[in-house]
Amino acid sequence: MNQPFFSIITCTYNSWDFINKNLWSIETQTCRDFEHIFIDGYSSDSTLDVLHAYKKHKNYVHIYQSNPQWISNAMNEWISMATWKYIIHLHSDDSFFNRHSLQKCKEFLLKRPDLDRIYGKIVMIEKDSTIIGQFPNQSVFQINKWQNWKKYLLKYVNFIPHQATCIRKDVFSRFGNFDESLSYAMDYDLWLRLRLKTNFSFIDTKVSKFMIRSWAQSTWKENQKANKKVLLKVLKKHLNIFEYPIFLVVNYLIWLKMKKYIR
Repeated sequence: MNQPFFSIITCTYNSWDFINKNLWSIETQTCRDFEHIFIDGYSSDSTLDVLHAYKKHKNYVHIYQSNPQWISNAMNEWISMATWKYIIHLHSDDSFFNRHSLQKCKEFLLKRPDLDRIYGKIVMIEKDSTIIGQFPNQSVFQINKWQNWKKYLLKYVNFIPHQATCIRKDVFSRFGNFDESLSYAMDYDLWLRLRLKTNFSFIDTKVSKFMIRSWAQSTWKENQKANKKVLLKVLKKHLNIFEYPIFLVVNYLIWLKMKKYIR
């Protein structure tokens, strides 16, 4: 299609072990109004072989390579290459929840052209696809009539999973891309920058699956100390001295519920 509704951006690096789940979830979507852009960090395994086999006879699939840097750089790298209206970042270990995920998002966005972005729910899975939870699952993060209050609540907890977010491409040109100095929480930093400048809404559907991997940036125990330093940098940008203690209390309570997912 010349002007696809969605541009799906997938970052890959040595992803052959799980990339097929991503590809299958996209190939089986009932909504075909999309392009699929891959940014590969010069994988040394068979990832590119898998991607080129997938691309065969598909003019909506585009494969590029870029020197591996922070994930925020990869997420930014080809935003300008995305062709049309809404961008979805679906990494190589993520996949759509079912074959109707894109269609549900499209129908919602067509009814609400005033929105700059929408977010749904992610289902957290193990490598063998065992479901271990979903997020967000608290009603306070889902009720759209509390929209102004949710913009305030966002300062204290990141309840927007980027794997289940559709965002208008022009939002990036108006307000900037992901901060490439951040190795972690780059999505939260962007949400905080956008919270009072854009209109967003929750869509009550499971959009994507998020694989919990022991070596992933966000869940690997050895990354936790470095991740906390990066998060502190983000918080200093957006929270004042009175708001920071509230953030700590709220996220400690969330951590008590989520720590079983930290490897």
